[in-house]
Amino acid sequence: MADLRFESRIPATQQQLFDFHMDFSNVRIVTPPLFATRFVSVPETMEAGSRIVVEVAGPVGWMPWEIRVEQVEPHRLLVDAQDGRGPFRTWRHEHQFITEQSTSLLIDRITYTLPFGILGRIADLLVMQWVQRLVFLYRHRKTIEYFAHR
Repeated sequence: MADLRFESRIPATQQQLFDFHMDFSNVRIVTPPLFATRFVSVPETMEAGSRIVVEVAGPVGWMPWEIRVEQVEPHRLLVDAQDGRGPFRTWRHEHQFITEQSTSLLIDRITYTLPFGILGRIADLLVMQWVQRLVFLYRHRKTIEYFAHR
């Protein structure tokens, strides 16, 4: 199982950063343009138990990705996980928001496994961990830029 962690200081309050993540329309702001996504089903409000269906462009067309919000602790934590179909065998994403003086610390922790047994583990080491690093470095940079211009 891969276990990745990304941490950035964001020029926003803890509440602003949490609210930004609770508004699903902001996913478009922080998604790299090379990773095409379509939003099929998005709840009006994000709360524990909410289900989200996204389609992601894959090597053989669009793949549904079913996600469930597992946990919400206002202004502190948001946890989502793959729940059903998707590109991963398992996927869990924790977003932590911590106040640090006049800024906030954003911590993303992603744990996942790929399907296909040993082939999936090889693909993870050769490709997927690298891709995840690029995606989350981009997401953090775009989040910093978003709040720097507010």
